Amino acid sequence: MYPLSIAKGYIPLQVGQKITMGDEGTEFTVLRKLGWGVSGSVWLVQSEFYGFTAVKILTAVESSACADRYRFELEALNRLHELREAAKAAPSKPLPLGWRYCIPSINVLSVDSSHAGHYAILLPPCSSSLEKFIIDARRESAGFRFELCHIKRILRQVSVALHFFHLTNMVHTDLKSSNIFIPLEGEFQPELLQYLQTHPALMYEPHIDPQISPKPIVTYRSQTLPRIGPASFDKWHVILGDYGEAIPVEQTHRPERQNAMPIGMRAPELTLGVSWGQPIDVWALGVLAFELVTADMGRIFDVDPIPGMCVDEIRLARMEELCGPFPESMVVNAPNRGRFFTHDGRLANPILNHVPRQGNLRERIVRARPDWSEKDVSETERFVRRCLTIDPIARPTVKELVDDQWYSHIAYD
Repeated sequence: MYPLSIAKGYIPLQVGQKITMGDEGTEFTVLRKLGWGVSGSVWLVQSEFYGFTAVKILTAVESSACADRYRFELEALNRLHELREAAKAAPSKPLPLGWRYCIPSINVLSVDSSHAGHYAILLPPCSSSLEKFIIDARRESAGFRFELCHIKRILRQVSVALHFFHLTNMVHTDLKSSNIFIPLEGEFQPELLQYLQTHPALMYEPHIDPQISPKPIVTYRSQTLPRIGPASFDKWHVILGDYGEAIPVEQTHRPERQNAMPIGMRAPELTLGVSWGQPIDVWALGVLAFELVTADMGRIFDVDPIPGMCVDEIRLARMEELCGPFPESMVVNAPNRGRFFTHDGRLANPILNHVPRQGNLRERIVRARPDWSEKDVSETERFVRRCLTIDPIARPTVKELVDDQWYSHIAYD
């Protein structure tokens, strides 16, 4: 990920502006800003040819990095597209159902701005992310939590999506609730048009920055779209997206890739410096499962400062607290063993008695779900523990998890 200091070159857009993208000169009308991140901004646009679409316009820096194959979002989208095309050419070998649960690109176009050229990725419009849905639901009802059957439905859809994504021979590295989206379903266009007419785009107060422009700079608030589709969670669908941090498996050995994943949930193999790859996505699936079960979003491993410990030491200690001791098979040959472990394979800096305990996996599930039966607690613990297997060699593949008995009876289509 690029630090914020160099993530420059966002395309300047105005609501109502008409922009021309692609070699064929397709004209789009900008309707509202949907969101933004370090690598670019996402807008709702409309054109005569494509209708309503979302467009993720990469920053000038990110576009250049994709062109140089230092960043791989476009490559991930291209590999997903090639898989679909191969399946169309060979109907006797149908794709796994997971293709329906990965956001595809409709097209990849180019557009120029005052900064430079930008890649513009056309995508199906979605409602909010799963993370934002949960945040909004808790604003309306502080005790909101998904029921167990709905947690299983969500996670099974994510697992089949991840299985399909892994067929590209890439690692997502950023699987989390903010990168899982709720699609607009059915004939959503009339309802979406009515919504846009009654909920206009919002902007911030214009400001002046002489280093950027002598004119007042207008910036827009991010506004997600409403959920249009089945009201019942029993019929819900979620889809995996945002491949901006994806990395080809053959690139994972490079030293600069060792800081993959968000720091608070980073898989142990990344910290210990051992070989890594697609198993870190299975670890992330376990983190997501834990968060949906406990409603403890973003806090599976509390890495708040502890005197005398660095953030990596804290996270490893919290892992041991949640999942149990690190296996000798993983520690013995870890390049970073000397930084974190004693000569006999124990953590050199464990969580001490004066630091509040978070509890092991079972304790935290029981604390969050006191109304669950012993059977539900035990079966859920078993599934999450499989995903959070500390040794990546022993961790199951997502293909092995797709039909895990914990949720194999749950319909996901």
